[in-house]
Amino acid sequence: MLLCSCYRGLRTDASRSAYLTLPIALFVLLSIFLPFFKKYQPYFYYTAILLLPVLIILFSNAGLFKARGNYWDATQLKFLSNPTAARASIAHLPVTPILIGFELLFLLLYIFLKR
Repeated sequence: MLLCSCYRGLRTDASRSAYLTLPIALFVLLSIFLPFFKKYQPYFYYTAILLLPVLIILFSNAGLFKARGNYWDATQLKFLSNPTAARASIAHLPVTPILIGFELLFLLLYIFLKR
């Protein structure tokens, strides 16, 4: 059972990493024909845009695991259609410290990548 779970997780991680690196591979291929993709800006902005949802997922996952004892999965998405249920499902989480931590981490990463 554990081996099967690891296999499914490995498959999911491999497909997710393929989806994330595919645009970079296309940028590199396009750089042969278009000089715009030889600059660092497309890669920098793609990375910055990509970091935003990844950091949101990581920070929310940490809070959910501590509060609920399980990791974030797609079952929480059903609450997006009903704002009252969404608010009730996260009412016990420390939303403000999570947002402040996310903003600080994103700012530090932005400053670090800007150098």
